This record gives sequence, structure tokens and C-alpha cells, in this order.
Amino acid sequence: MKQQIENNEQIRVFIVEDHPVIIEGLETLINMEPNMVICGQADSAKEGLQKIITLRPNVCIIDIILKEGNGIELTEQIKRICPEIPILVLTMHDDNVYAQRALLAGASGYVKKVHAASTVIQAIHQVLEGNVYLSDKTASNIIGHLVGSRSRLPFPSVDCLSNRELQVFEFLGRGLTNPEIAEKCFLSIRTVESYFKRIKDKFDLANTAQLRQFAIQWAKSMLSNY
Repeated sequence: MKQQIENNEQIRVFIVEDHPVIIEGLETLINMEPNMVICGQADSAKEGLQKIITLRPNVCIIDIILKEGNGIELTEQIKRICPEIPILVLTMHDDNVYAQRALLAGASGYVKKVHAASTVIQAIHQVLEGNVYLSDKTASNIIGHLVGSRSRLPFPSVDCLSNRELQVFEFLGRGLTNPEIAEKCFLSIRTVESYFKRIKDKFDLANTAQLRQFAIQWAKSMLSNY
């Protein structure tokens, strides 16, 4: 859906991001554009949703890993309430795992943080025109994933995991403890353990030690793609 913006009207951008350095970089890029302005920002999914509903920006830039939820869940919530607002997902995460999930959630574009300085302004203009923004590499990875042509990892696909399960699984692979995962995801430790059980069942793993080892192997393979 193309956004209707008058010639003399500034493009109002809302940012949901919890890394100060990334926020500062985005502010610098956007403030250099004479027809763009940052109308607000938030560092958590809950705060972001509340402010976006109130401010109704022209476009949102959302990180995947956030306080009180994640960017993919937030994207789904925004699109249910404000379907006219295009969303750019800004991330350091692997294309094969997250890009397709972001698009299915309703995002209009997917920008890697390492390329943001050179692509985010172009991406904003493109999604405001009603188009989808993906780098050539990301588009190729998604197509390869859909047709099954990408090389297979030596362990099961994470496609079977829900967005929240994937978030918990990733934190486990990064070496976080149960209390640390609970704090990051704003969950109780018991709820985190229940997610472990669901993930173990989906991967047919015998115990949490096997799950942790699998998660660490998966996380290492994702880092090799950055």
C-alpha cells in the first residue's frame, strides 16, 4: 500500500531499537534528509506499539531483538492495528532464518545493520512507494530457502519453531543462563523452561544438555553467515 504524502510534508519515521549506537546512527542518517524527521522512538515492543498507535508515523524501523517481546511479534501487532504503516525490519540476524518470518509478519523490508548506512534511506523511500525492499543477497537466500536449493545444515531446521521459541533458542545458543533468558524475554524462569520442553519435543532431543549443545552449534553456524 503506497503512503500518501504531500510534497511539502515531511516523512515521519518511528524507530524501535534498544541499542544507543544504532539509534544515534539512524538519527544522523535520517536528519540529513530534508524531507524526513524522526517523530518518536522506543526501546521495547510494548512502548513502541503504544506510541505508534498514537503517533501514526509514515514508516517504522524495528529491530528484531527487543525488550518485552521481539520485532517480528511487534510487526504482526502493528499490522493488525495500523495496516497502512510500512515496516522496515533492521537486524544483524541471518537472512535464511529471519527475513521470511519478518515478511510473513507484514514487514515491507529487511535491512541488515551492517548495510544500514548505505541502504536505509533508499529502503524507506521504496516501502513508502508500496514496494518491498530486500537486498539481492537476502532475496536470493529467501528464494533458495523456499525452493530447497540452499545447502542443508547437519541438524534439523528451526522453521518448526514459533517466533518466541526461536528467540529463546537463540539466547540459549548464545550461552545465556535460564535467568538471563527470562530477563531478556520478560518471562518467568518456569516459562522459559516450558519453552525448552517444547523445543526439545520438536527436535526430538532427550534432555536440556542436548538442547543447549544443539543451540550452540546452530548459533555458531549463524555467526558464520554474517
